[in-house]
Amino acid sequence: MNSTQDFAAKEPAPPAIRLRGWLILAILLALGAGLRFHQITKVGQWPDEFWSSVHLATGRGSEIFDLPTGVLINPPPQTMLADSPAWPHIWTGLKSVVHPPLYFILLRWWMDAFGPGDFSTRTFSTLASLAGVIVLFDIVRRISGTHAALLAAALMAISPLQINLSQETRSYPLLALFGLLACHAMIRIERQGVSPGRLLALATAMAATALTHYFSLGALAGLLCYAIIRLRGPDRGKVFAAIFAAAIICLLCWGPFLYQQRHEFFSQQSWSLEPTPDRGMTLIRVAAIPSALLYGSPPPRMAWIGPAAVVYLFPLLFIRRAPRQMLWWFWVAGIIGSLVIYDEINRARLLATLKYTSLASIGIYALSATPLPARQWWRWFIPYMLLISTIAATVERIQEGPSEQNGDWRGMAVALDKQAGPSDPLIFYPNKFWGSPGMYYLAFSHYEENSRRPVMFLMNPNPRALAQLTSHSTVWLIGPSAGTDAAEYLPGWKVTFSRGFPNSGSIAELTRQD
Repeated sequence: MNSTQDFAAKEPAPPAIRLRGWLILAILLALGAGLRFHQITKVGQWPDEFWSSVHLATGRGSEIFDLPTGVLINPPPQTMLADSPAWPHIWTGLKSVVHPPLYFILLRWWMDAFGPGDFSTRTFSTLASLAGVIVLFDIVRRISGTHAALLAAALMAISPLQINLSQETRSYPLLALFGLLACHAMIRIERQGVSPGRLLALATAMAATALTHYFSLGALAGLLCYAIIRLRGPDRGKVFAAIFAAAIICLLCWGPFLYQQRHEFFSQQSWSLEPTPDRGMTLIRVAAIPSALLYGSPPPRMAWIGPAAVVYLFPLLFIRRAPRQMLWWFWVAGIIGSLVIYDEINRARLLATLKYTSLASIGIYALSATPLPARQWWRWFIPYMLLISTIAATVERIQEGPSEQNGDWRGMAVALDKQAGPSDPLIFYPNKFWGSPGMYYLAFSHYEENSRRPVMFLMNPNPRALAQLTSHSTVWLIGPSAGTDAAEYLPGWKVTFSRGFPNSGSIAELTRQD
C-alpha cells in the first residue's frame, strides 16, 4: 500500500451531516443574507468603490486622470460600461494602481450580466461572503466536527465586519472565499492524501487568491509553512510542485504588469504614514486585531484579552491535542506578521486599517469556535461567550446602520445632476486627499442620468480656461469647498448657490458678474 492510500485509510472522510446540522446551516445562511442585504444601498458608493472597483472593471484603467486640464471637454468622457473596452483590457490597464486583476475581471463579467448599479455590484460581494460561510463550515467540520463548524459559520454569518465588507463593492469578500478554498484543498490533501483533483484545486485557489489582492501573500506563506510541517513524504513534494507551478504561471501571466506597478508600491501616500512612529502602538494594534475582526471595530482594551488569547496563545498551548488548528494560526500570523513588517519598514499604519487585515478574520472565526481539549461542559464556554459578544456587536451594528464616514458622494452627484442646466459646464477642481479632480467627475458620472454636459478639469486657476466659458452665463464648480474657492478658481464669477456634502465635497452655481 502506498503512502497516499495508507494516509487515506487513517483519515476517513468526516461523518455525514445530520438533518439538524443542515437546517441550522440554512438558518445561518438566511440570517447572514438578511443582515447583508438590509440597507445595502442606504449609503452610496465612495471612491474606493466607484473608482477602485467599478471604473477599473470597465477596462479604462486610470485614463480619466490623464485628460488635459483647463480644457472644456464636450462631449464629456465616458466612464461607465457604455462603449467601454473589452474585458481583456483590464489585465493590461492597471499600471497606475496597486491591485492585481482577477477581481476586476470577475466583477466586469458580473456587471455585463447584471449592470453596474450599487445593488448589483454589492450583491456580488454579498454572494461571495455567503459562499465563504459554507466553505468555512466544511473546513472546520473536517478539523473539529460539526458543532464547531456551525459555531464558526455563525460567527462569519453575523460578523459586523463581514456585513460591512459585503455592503461595499470591494474585493475583500471574494478574497476570503478564494483563501478558504485554498485552505479547504490543503485540509483534504492532509486528511485524504494527494490526488490530481485536489492538487489542481489547491494550485488554482492559491493563484486566484494571489491575483485578487497582494495582501494575501502573507496568508499564502502561512499555508505553505503549514504544509511543510504537516505533510510528509511524496505528498509534501507533490504539494510543493503544485504550488510552485501555480506561482510560475502567475508570474508569467502577471509578472510584466506587476513590474509596471512597481512605482506605485514605493510612492507612499500621506494617509498611510505614521505621524509619530511608535513600536508600542504596533503591538497594541496586533493585540486588538482579533477582537476588532470579531466585532467590526476595536473595542475597549480589556475586551482584547479573550480573543487575543484564543487566536495567538491557545493554538500553541494545545498544539499536540489539536495540531490541525495550526492551519489557522499560521494563516493569521502570516497576514498580521506581513503587515507588521511593512509598517515597521515604511513607518506606516496599515495595521490600523481593518480591511487590510480582514483576510485573517476567517482564521479567527475558526479558532474562536474551537472547543478546549477537555471533557467537561465548559469546553464550549469560550466559543459561546465569543458568539454571544459578537451577537451583541451585530445588534449594535444593525441599530447604527451602514457607516456614513466615507462621505455622501452619491448625494452630491445626484443633486448636481438635478440642479445643473442641460448645457451648463461642470468645472471640477482637486481634493488634497484624493488628488485629481477626475475623482469628483467619476462620482458624478457614476450617478448621472444621461447627462452630456461639457466638463473641465482645473488643477489651478487658469485665465485661458476662463476664456473658454465666455459663451456661458452659468457654470458649476465642484470640489472640496466650491462656495469659498470660487473666487480663486473662477474670478469674475458670482456664487448664486452652494451646497456641501459630508466628507465628500460641495457644489456651487456661478454666474458671470458682468
